[in-house]
Amino acid sequence: MSATSSVYEAKAKLSALIDQVRRTREPLIVTRHGKPVAKLVPCDDQGDTDDQTLARLHAAASSSGIAYSLAQLTAPIPAEQWGALAVLPRKARRTTRR
Repeated sequence: MSATSSVYEAKAKLSALIDQVRRTREPLIVTRHGKPVAKLVPCDDQGDTDDQTLARLHAAASSSGIAYSLAQLTAPIPAEQWGALAVLPRKARRTTRR
């Protein structure tokens, strides 16, 4: 079973919690009001390549019933789907004086 910590405790003791996860190799679940909101996991010594990370995410999505292909996960997002995150070009500023 994974250890848990509240957001408040994680903020106050982050360095010690990172050391704990590194030492025990066990994930730590961070909770807010008793509900899981994040997971602190140990890094592999080698680290994942981008392809390994995408493959791992694809496998996790598939096991959760989310049906996306690797091509869909890596495809650019169409501009119309960016919504509020879209960066719109600035209007040219007027340079004339009144």
